[in-house]
Amino acid sequence: MRQRSNRFMTALYIRISQAMDSAASALRARMGVVLARPESGAITAEYAVIMVAAATLAGVLLAIVKSSSTRTLLMGLVKKALSAAG
Repeated sequence: MRQRSNRFMTALYIRISQAMDSAASALRARMGVVLARPESGAITAEYAVIMVAAATLAGVLLAIVKSSSTRTLLMGLVKKALSAAG
């Protein structure tokens, strides 16, 4: 009985050791990838800031173009351009 228990424990130890080696290898590989490109998160954050700024600028421009004085000015420019061309 004791011999069976020792064989079981030895087999269990071997499997655990193999699993730990595999996990350590995977971790080393992943860390290599992460450390190879350390600024990829910074690029994503910069992109997000640029997108927010662009959306804000678009909103401001839309508000300016929708105002009545700007609409009158733009219509005057279009009429002037069409009368000069025609």
